Amino acid sequence: MVATSVAAVGIGYFFASKKLEEINHERAKGGLLAVTWAEIIAEARDYEKQAMMNILEELEAEFQGDILLNRCSETAVIMNKNYKISDLKYVIDKSGREYIAQRSNIPFMEMILLVIKEQSD
Repeated sequence: MVATSVAAVGIGYFFASKKLEEINHERAKGGLLAVTWAEIIAEARDYEKQAMMNILEELEAEFQGDILLNRCSETAVIMNKNYKISDLKYVIDKSGREYIAQRSNIPFMEMILLVIKEQSD
């Protein structure tokens, strides 16, 4: 059983390093510097945070008083409670309902903070 786990990790590492090698090869063609997986993940998280701040900025104008965004401290006050931007997510579910939820460490569990739009008919 341990040997199988070690083999799986080794194969996973091999494919991940090959993919990173391909990414860096393509970046080099465009004159960009090589990156690591950590840098790619950090860039994706930063993009996600910036997108969430842009969404909250638009909602702040629409829901006057219910949402207050502070870009400097990267926090938002939603319904008089303070949250870190990185702890929030904007969700559009299959029914068309849109809401802001707080991320949870428990899978498939989220706390809905503000419903933007009820489900579509």
